[in-house]
Amino acid sequence: MEYKYGNITGKSEFLGELTHRIQSRTISNEYIHNTLFIKREILQRNFTKRQLNILLFLFELSYMFNNEEAIVPYLQDFELCGVSKTKAKAEIDKLVEMNVIEVSDNRTIYRIKNAFEWKAPYNAGYNEGRLQEIIITNGHNT
Repeated sequence: MEYKYGNITGKSEFLGELTHRIQSRTISNEYIHNTLFIKREILQRNFTKRQLNILLFLFELSYMFNNEEAIVPYLQDFELCGVSKTKAKAEIDKLVEMNVIEVSDNRTIYRIKNAFEWKAPYNAGYNEGRLQEIIITNGHNT
C-alpha cells in the first residue's frame, strides 16, 4: 500500500506526520467531554451496522483531528469502512433523516450533529442506571 500526503511518501513518514499533527493540537476539556458524549450516544442508539460504520468513520475523520467536519471526497471512499458505494448513499440519507449528520450539497463534507437533536431510536436494552453502575465500577478499577 502506498502512503502519500503532500510531499510525504512512505508509511513511516506518513505516520510520523500524522502523529505530529495530532499531538500538536490543543485539546480542551470541552472537546473531551463532547467526544465522550458522542461515543456514549452512538452506543445507546439502534443504528444498522452500515450506519454505525459510517458514523464511526466520520467520527474518526473529524474528532480525531479536533474538527467538527469530515471530508470524504467520494462515496466510494466509504468502502474504507466496509460500506459499498451503492449502499453508502442510502445509509447516509437515513442518517440525515434521523438528524444525526449534515451533508454538504456536493456530498463531500459531513458533520455529526448535536446528539440531543438525534431522532435515532435507542437500543431496546439500554438502561442509563445500569450504565452508570458499570461506569462507576470501572472507574474504581483505575
